[in-house]
Amino acid sequence: MTAAELTRSERRAARHNQVPAYCDVSEAKAEIERLRSETAGDPRPAIVARLKRLLKEVRAAAEAELLDGAEGRDCAHGISMFTDALVRLVYDDVVGNVVESGILSEGERMAVVATGGYGRGLLA
Repeated sequence: MTAAELTRSERRAARHNQVPAYCDVSEAKAEIERLRSETAGDPRPAIVARLKRLLKEVRAAAEAELLDGAEGRDCAHGISMFTDALVRLVYDDVVGNVVESGILSEGERMAVVATGGYGRGLLA
């Protein structure tokens, strides 16, 4: 089937399966690990500051794509995918480094719950 034969919804679905480069948080994960090992004292303020900068960078990248002609829904979907990856990154970091043993006791079990404004598949 050629691109011309695809319906609008099929084209949109194909675009949604493409992961924007800015959704890769492996570099941020490495930077967090570096901050944990190199920061004297509590590294959390440095980590939070870096993640806030990363979020601004991703939003700027999505905005640049939008201004370059990408569809708004695609840009919003990319930001949503990034937000998922960022939440996973922070959760994994907390479980692996903040919880004493890395094994959650009954009282330390956590859940991530989004309430309002997160959008899941789309963020506006």
